[in-house]
Amino acid sequence: MKNIFTASFLFILFLLVSGRLWAQIQDTSASAKKEVTETKKSYFKAGINYLSNNVYNGRADSMIVPYIIPSIGYFSSSGFYINTSAGYLKNAVANRFDFFSLEAGYDKTLFKNFDISVYAARDFYNKESVNVQSGIKGSASVTLSYTVGPISLQAGPNMVFTTGNPDMFFNGGFSAPIYIEGEGGNWSILPGVNCIIGSQNYHEQYVSGKTKKSGRTPSSSIITTVESLNPSTLKLQVVEFSSPLQYETSKWSFTITPTFALPYSPTTYKTTTKVSGATGPGVVSYETEQISNKFYVEVGVFYKF
Repeated sequence: MKNIFTASFLFILFLLVSGRLWAQIQDTSASAKKEVTETKKSYFKAGINYLSNNVYNGRADSMIVPYIIPSIGYFSSSGFYINTSAGYLKNAVANRFDFFSLEAGYDKTLFKNFDISVYAARDFYNKESVNVQSGIKGSASVTLSYTVGPISLQAGPNMVFTTGNPDMFFNGGFSAPIYIEGEGGNWSILPGVNCIIGSQNYHEQYVSGKTKKSGRTPSSSIITTVESLNPSTLKLQVVEFSSPLQYETSKWSFTITPTFALPYSPTTYKTTTKVSGATGPGVVSYETEQISNKFYVEVGVFYKF
């Protein structure tokens, strides 16, 4: 209930702030947006991001998992793009490349104020990774966007392929894009809210994998298995509030994206411990996932050529 009141308060505050900003800069915003659209052309883009903590659907490991993420990609004027990135983990217990991702997508304006975005990715994680996404092998999504006045509405399905059963997610939200033309470059601000409904098979893979890596099994004769109850059930996973800020010139761009995530629907896990070869159900215990609100920031700098 506390999370619902917090979300409601932030939602109302977001509407008041974005509406006031829109009223102040509407003319400038339209001018800058038109310029960005008219000057779109093919380019390569290389950059580096810093992510303060890896949070996915409001979930994160008990340990802070920050990443330095170099990337390079090709973005066609037709709307097609392909991008590669790698996540270098640097914290108190590890210094290594923790994941590699290959992404491709296509963005297209179907008709006035209506856009479609198709996206697919193949992910590879280090076998020692504690990233909550470490059980994910790839994903594919379609997002539809429709602009009504100052508000852009977004919604679409997302299929996530894991080392076990796949997950299905449905995303829905809105943003209030603000474009400001400046000397030498343009500013854009995209405050928005996004809700995700989906299943949690990916999280079961993460918890099972972490159990094996943590050494909770005291000897080779003891078998410990962890399974979540009803991981394929569609539930509200998270409500996210974010406000990406970007400054872009003809060659350089700088972005900072603060995000506040309110997770929902904690999973109940069943842990079974038994001696190898023994009959009977073994020792069974139940544990509820501990969730809490998360705040994290991603900062990046990019160069076009």
